[in-house]
Amino acid sequence: MLSRCNIRHYFASVPKSFKASRNKQRPFASLETTRLFSTTALVCSKRSSQPNSLFSTDASAWDRVFSQDDHNPTSTNSPRSAKPPSQPRPRQAMTARESNAFNEMFEMIFDAVAAQESGSTASSSSDSAVGIGRGGIDDLIGKLRKYPKRMKWSMESDEVLDRQKEIVNLFTTDQELLEWATDAVFGESQRYEAAARKAIAQAAETGVHRELPMLQPPTYPHLVALLMRTFREKFNDPHLALSMFEHARHLSIASYVFGCSSQAYHELIETRWTCFQDLKGVREALEEMKLNGVKVDPQTPYLVEKIRREVGERHLWVEESELGSGEIWNILAKIEALVAPVGSQNAPVGVAKAKKWDVWKLESLEDEDGDDWGFDQWDKADFKPSTKSGNFKSRQRGSSFGLKA
Repeated sequence: MLSRCNIRHYFASVPKSFKASRNKQRPFASLETTRLFSTTALVCSKRSSQPNSLFSTDASAWDRVFSQDDHNPTSTNSPRSAKPPSQPRPRQAMTARESNAFNEMFEMIFDAVAAQESGSTASSSSDSAVGIGRGGIDDLIGKLRKYPKRMKWSMESDEVLDRQKEIVNLFTTDQELLEWATDAVFGESQRYEAAARKAIAQAAETGVHRELPMLQPPTYPHLVALLMRTFREKFNDPHLALSMFEHARHLSIASYVFGCSSQAYHELIETRWTCFQDLKGVREALEEMKLNGVKVDPQTPYLVEKIRREVGERHLWVEESELGSGEIWNILAKIEALVAPVGSQNAPVGVAKAKKWDVWKLESLEDEDGDDWGFDQWDKADFKPSTKSGNFKSRQRGSSFGLKA
């Protein structure tokens, strides 16, 4: 084993040339690397000086690579994948109701032209030219319920409705909201109708055919429903909510046609039920919707289902003391029939063929003599095969479905 002194003497006897060579190995490697990098840079600089060189800085190297490639890929699409040229969509045939409406319009137009050419009086021509803007306003509104014209809705109408909704939310008392609705909602309805009357009168005098203005603003039905909901929920005044609907109904024929839409009827049904538990009022509102041709949207069956669920909870309401529970269920059945689809109303009850998985519900349960069945006598009973289903039942309790124990 070498001692510390021997190790020190050994390192002292090492030649200095060996020490120098070891210390100079790393600088020597760095010098070779430097020479390699300098040579590479020199070659790249010489190649980049050439005009068509790959290392030129004038253009991208990938552009030069693909520019020299003459073997461009060709299309290999299969003839089966080629789609036939698009054909125009087939035209949709008119329904019988639309066809009758157009026939009446054309007949009125032809009668008006014939009356004008024959030199008839102004009164007769105005009576026969209702459909082209020269008739009375009453005759025109009389046809709105039968053939209503869809209101024009635009981005401007959407912005106006949003502003009016914000205004409604800012009111803190029902009196302020009522004053605003009288002027901004119902007053605007009257102004629109007056402008339509004036345009029809001018068209009848001048004989110029032009597009007539709308009888009601596009936002009118939305605002009527919003006012009813706000008075009922925010201010807790259901009577004022009902008065909004009645006012829109009796304001004018145009107000009733366009203002009392399905949204307003939904608010009417909601108010009569949630605030007054008036089941007969709900039925009358639905009958009025069906009689006047108001469209039943998906919200209507949802309200009816809500009412039916609450009736099933056996709450007390107005009709229970007068009519009894039996009459209430009859009213509820009529309400459900009013919102049922048209196809389901025509199908007779009980005529539909039962499905195969419902056949077992039609089999009646009959007692058999000598079966020894009894309550809490499973071990003593002598089970016999059923003559109807053909399944054998075991004597044991745990295998009563024809399975071995």
